[in-house]
Amino acid sequence: RFGVSARNSRSGSSLAVAAMAKSKNHTNHNQNKKDHKNGIHKAKRQKKMSTKGMCPKFLRNQRFAKKGMLQKAEGKGDD
Repeated sequence: RFGVSARNSRSGSSLAVAAMAKSKNHTNHNQNKKDHKNGIHKAKRQKKMSTKGMCPKFLRNQRFAKKGMLQKAEGKGDD
């Protein structure tokens, strides 16, 4: 009744277990060492913004605009 017997889920047999109260709920021991082992780094910044979920019409126009800017830059070098 008070933790005297517990059922083993693997074999299905009953085992006698002494009832003991838990004493430690939380510890932060060794966590700082583990964090610094490979160094603590800033999150990397993205080079390009993700276009996932953006309006396809806008993305298509943006693609043409970028292509147009490249052609203008190439045309200036011919002078």
